[in-house]
Amino acid sequence: MNEIKKLLKPLYHWFVRLSKWKRRIGLKCTDFTIISNNCTGGYVYQYFGIPYKTPTEGLYFTTEDYLKLLERPEYYFKHEVKLVDSQRSTLAKMGRDICYPVGLIDDVEVYFMHYPDPEEALSKWYRRASRMNFKKLFFLLTETELTTEDHIKRFSNLIGGKLLNDSVIMGVCMMRKDRNLDHTLYVPDVPKDETNGNAAWRPEIIINSVNWKKIFNEL
Repeated sequence: MNEIKKLLKPLYHWFVRLSKWKRRIGLKCTDFTIISNNCTGGYVYQYFGIPYKTPTEGLYFTTEDYLKLLERPEYYFKHEVKLVDSQRSTLAKMGRDICYPVGLIDDVEVYFMHYPDPEEALSKWYRRASRMNFKKLFFLLTETELTTEDHIKRFSNLIGGKLLNDSVIMGVCMMRKDRNLDHTLYVPDVPKDETNGNAAWRPEIIINSVNWKKIFNEL
């Protein structure tokens, strides 16, 4: 069986590369940066087979801190990230078990959920931040248990505004409840994570909920 797997492995990888190439047909813009509050932005890059041009992959921001990023993206993403005591973080004080590195960008906390090694977390953050295209930003906010009605209204009001470099801020907030606000998208039947009861924004949900090609071609 192992020998068969070894023989099929190259064929499988070829098929995956071919599938991603086909998905990119009609995608005129590939130099875009998705700023997400968790791993969801990474799903889009993975789907199209495009290198990450954002540091917001494999980590998490509270919604309150995420909105700060939206208000001043260049300031925060060009700022130094300092590692801090994870047990003094906001989520730890709320009773969460924080067993991964936590960084601080001025007054914004970064939870490196999928990076047990602090040095690797910082290395990938700075490398991917250097690839960001601040003229083609797209903000993807997915509702979490820490997202309030006020957060969603603030997001709706900020999207469509102007950045310092005169670029238009584009984005969408995916929600489990229909609130009839601009730049928000109601996604029904989002399952819950069995381990913590939070919304499970799985890759297929993120990919199938919007027309990503159309969005990026208009950036």
